[in-house]
Amino acid sequence: MNDTEGHVDILVCMAGTGGTGFGTASYLRSRNPNLQVVLVQPHPDSRLTPEHPDAQIIDGVLPAYDVPESALSDYLRPDWSDACINVRTEEAYETAHEVLRAEGLFLGTSAAAALHAAVQVGRRPENQGKNIVVIVPDNGMKYLSTPMYRQK
Repeated sequence: MNDTEGHVDILVCMAGTGGTGFGTASYLRSRNPNLQVVLVQPHPDSRLTPEHPDAQIIDGVLPAYDVPESALSDYLRPDWSDACINVRTEEAYETAHEVLRAEGLFLGTSAAAALHAAVQVGRRPENQGKNIVVIVPDNGMKYLSTPMYRQK
């Protein structure tokens, strides 16, 4: 057994409201104190703001990095993660479509965003041979009538 077998080296999870990521990261760190946690959040262009009032958002996902302290919940805090990846809604849509065509997995935007980020993490040379786990938090059912899955 090599030193990476049997444990998670990197956890990639959506910011969401923070509960699932915080709880999962806490448990996995009890098993592997060297666990790296990568929090996935919407890119600033994919957040509803006064500058982007009509932005297409990644449903159910809030930012944890680069936001005012007052915008954070008890669980959605950057201090339980080691890094952050911003994903644009368009990248999540593209990933969802690609995975549906190639693998038959019907992902929602937050699951597709998490998977998009996990692929980026896995492609980094320093992560070769590491065990990477990604939480895919939703399926595509509630998105059937949205632009994400409308025929082009």
